[in-house]
Amino acid sequence: MGTSRRLGRLMPILGFIDGGGDTPGNPVMGTATAGDTRAVITFTPPSYIGKGSISYTAVSSPGGLTGSSAGSPIEVPGLTNGVAYTFTIFGTTSYGIQSASTAPSNAVTPFAPPVFPPAGTLLAANQCSGFTLFNLRADGSGGTYQEILATNSTACGYVPPVVCTPYGTFLENACVGTQLNYRLANGSCGSFLQPVGFIEGFCGYVATPGCACCVGVSVTGSQCFCPRGPEYTCVPQARNGVFYTGGCGASAVSGVSCGGACVGCSCPSFTDWGAWYNTGAGRCFP
Repeated sequence: MGTSRRLGRLMPILGFIDGGGDTPGNPVMGTATAGDTRAVITFTPPSYIGKGSISYTAVSSPGGLTGSSAGSPIEVPGLTNGVAYTFTIFGTTSYGIQSASTAPSNAVTPFAPPVFPPAGTLLAANQCSGFTLFNLRADGSGGTYQEILATNSTACGYVPPVVCTPYGTFLENACVGTQLNYRLANGSCGSFLQPVGFIEGFCGYVATPGCACCVGVSVTGSQCFCPRGPEYTCVPQARNGVFYTGGCGASAVSGVSCGGACVGCSCPSFTDWGAWYNTGAGRCFP
């Protein structure tokens, strides 16, 4: 009798289907900072992200505008300047498993950047800081700098110290009558006069003619008084305290026109003569 075997139906063995692991942990919100039509949001990634890789998405409110990153921070562009926004962040694994969203961020308002004057732009001219004169100019980044024009400027109230001319420095010619003097510095911002003399061409001085005296009558070789033209007054002349009524050229009795030839010199007979003189300038010596 033959033996028969009944084969049972083969059942397939079901394999394990990998669903990508558990849901990743939640990121922790950090701080949102606004810029020009954008915001940057920081966060702390979860310590467990499940299987595979993960990326993070920030979502704005209002507007639902998003930005993505593999880590912190995330930038969300396209915002409207002047509108306040908050943001939430969630993670998504490479298997498509999404974490819960964070709590909303702090509110921020995007803004247009300030426009500063170009570097070097003149903001204010001729300003004073103490005694320093300067122009105020822009530095191109919202600040300023001083362009120094002068230190110790009189325009800023500076009064320079008085510096006196050194002692003995010639300042000018000065006249005292017809006598020439030099005006010299005294070293303390004053001056003094140093007499020079009677010099023709200065102070109106005109030199008188040379004295052509006659020879004395009583003493041979001695010189008698010589009248000086119109300055001679025909008064009695003196020599060594002794008055004489004549004189060289004293032909008239009075007046500025007296004078003339050398006649009638009346001289004493002793030798200690001294100088004859008239009431004007000039003398003749023995």
